[in-house]
Amino acid sequence: GAVIEMEAPHAIRVEQGYMMLFGAVAGCAAEFSTYPFEVIRRRMQMQMGTSSVSSAVGMKALRRMTKTLRVILNSRGIPGLYAGCVPGIAQVLPSAALGYYSYEMFKIVLDVD
Repeated sequence: GAVIEMEAPHAIRVEQGYMMLFGAVAGCAAEFSTYPFEVIRRRMQMQMGTSSVSSAVGMKALRRMTKTLRVILNSRGIPGLYAGCVPGIAQVLPSAALGYYSYEMFKIVLDVD
């Protein structure tokens, strides 16, 4: 692939493919690390149906969240927190890769550090 060279005292060469790879890895890491919170949030939404601000904020909401976490861990274990994670990662992967690549390319084109 094409190689980008930056004019700097310590010239850094980064292949465009690596830029996309780094973005994809970062997107995967972000999705994987936050996914358990999404599972808990969805489970809480299904339990509540409609929600109000008072049920989403404060100590009552925190207790509901920890109770939901315990229920998931007791019934399905740690894998239960990642149920459906693969499709989520598959959705995030291309956009994270392209987003990071675009960001880095615009920094080079606009000569911004």
